[in-house]
Amino acid sequence: MSDFLRVGIIGHGGHGDYGHQIDAGFAAEPRVLVAAVSDPDPRTRAAAAARTAAQMQYKSYSEMLDREDLDIVLVCPRWIVRHEEMVVAALEAGAHVYCEKPLGQDLMQVDRMLAAAEKAGRLLATALPAVHEPRFRRFTDLLAGGELGEPLHLRGLCKWDHRAGGQDLFVLGGHLADAMRRIGGEPLTCSGYVGTGTKPFVLREARQGTEEVGPVGGDRIHATYTFERGLVGTVESWPCAIEDRAEQPYRLEVHCTRGIAVWRAPYADGSVWYTRKPVIYARHDDWHQLDTEPPRAYAGYHTYAATDFVDAILQGRDPACSGRDGAAAAQMLHAIYWSHLEGRTVRLPLTERRHPLRGADEDQGG
Repeated sequence: MSDFLRVGIIGHGGHGDYGHQIDAGFAAEPRVLVAAVSDPDPRTRAAAAARTAAQMQYKSYSEMLDREDLDIVLVCPRWIVRHEEMVVAALEAGAHVYCEKPLGQDLMQVDRMLAAAEKAGRLLATALPAVHEPRFRRFTDLLAGGELGEPLHLRGLCKWDHRAGGQDLFVLGGHLADAMRRIGGEPLTCSGYVGTGTKPFVLREARQGTEEVGPVGGDRIHATYTFERGLVGTVESWPCAIEDRAEQPYRLEVHCTRGIAVWRAPYADGSVWYTRKPVIYARHDDWHQLDTEPPRAYAGYHTYAATDFVDAILQGRDPACSGRDGAAAAQMLHAIYWSHLEGRTVRLPLTERRHPLRGADEDQGG
């Protein structure tokens, strides 16, 4: 093996770009060499090549895969309608793949990606990078240390901005779902409610989400999960129109028998807070902040992920956030709609792999 792993970058200016600075994050990993970047947009392609010191530029990712001998391909666009074709093409070209979340629009797409990785004997990783961050490890260490007692309830809050409901859930809920699995173990059941205004959401109200996320519906969501370690978890998105990022509630709370721990979004104050009181009233001020600091930019998260991914390739192990982890997070979100539409608690893993809203939006490719 050469001294460096050769990386190819797939971006798409104006159509999801380079995700949350995935390209810059991997370029900072000292054991990789950015061999090439592909992007149909010449302006954003040149900018990506400059910030990653890419050796070659291509308009087409297919041409890049044909011409370059790559160890790793980064599927960066946040817009996910072409994730499956990009991921499968890179795997078939012999590369390991790191893909922006969500992996796909439905579980059938994700299943095909996992099958392609298995067939190729290559690794597929999902960009849900919190697991790599020291701040999250401090959070889970706090819970494991026992100071706050037994964890009981995981409460995940989305951003509650103009995207409230399905868009908020599918764009951001994967981070919450992944973190909840790492604390509670595998989810066993899901009971979901989706509302439009004051009424239950119905299938005919489904609409195409922005940023090619796929069909979405409702402007408010509440879901309850049970987990294999005995915890209960909830995920919530409410139409509060909170547009100030510092004020958005986006976080994971863990309520325990003797206290509460809160893992906040990095753009809020990037902190981990805890209290030794299991119930909080207005006058309580018993909150303590751990001495933690998040990465200064999104790229920092992906540098942590890049270090793990390179280690996984060299050590012959799964990455810390694998394709199967990405699939499990997506499944938790899709289960909410299946539960709501069928009027019952659903068991996980789901046997139904279709998108729960696909019947209302058959124009979208599968």
